[in-house]
Amino acid sequence: MFVNWLLLLTLLLHCQTAPPPAGSQFWPYTGYATARLYTFNETYPLPNETQMPQTSVVVNGDINPAATYVSEIAPDDMLQIVQIMTQTSDMVAMGLSKCFIPRHGIVLYDDQNNIQAQLSMCFECDQIVASPPVRYKKIFSKQKVWKEKDIAKAEKDIAAIAQVVSRYAPLRW
Repeated sequence: MFVNWLLLLTLLLHCQTAPPPAGSQFWPYTGYATARLYTFNETYPLPNETQMPQTSVVVNGDINPAATYVSEIAPDDMLQIVQIMTQTSDMVAMGLSKCFIPRHGIVLYDDQNNIQAQLSMCFECDQIVASPPVRYKKIFSKQKVWKEKDIAKAEKDIAAIAQVVSRYAPLRW
């Protein structure tokens, strides 16, 4: 009996920390082996800055040359982010304000180290842009007036992702 409980507990723990399989209902809808955190736009804006900020951690299929590798993200932490991204609304992608100067990026890789997906995150304006795009269950982009409960849900989702990211790097604004 004890062996059965131990086997069940081991199986449950493995299921909670393994990345979603290819073809899953969770963003990014493909399999991935590892997740890495990067920072960029760390000093933006510099005095007399004339260039626009970088808007993605991945540029032309490669890591943005201005990005700095921070750390690999633990599978259970990345699974938490994946679940949040899958269950949130498109308010997260549109942002709750308009600055979008992402300073954190997460890149998902397959087991051959090929880029599978990425998130570029601005915790100042509460916007996260995903590639491939999230298949949102709730679409608000055409709605003129957002409800307070929907804004609160988007803020809660972004705050939960920020909390995970802050375990690996300071949040930058």
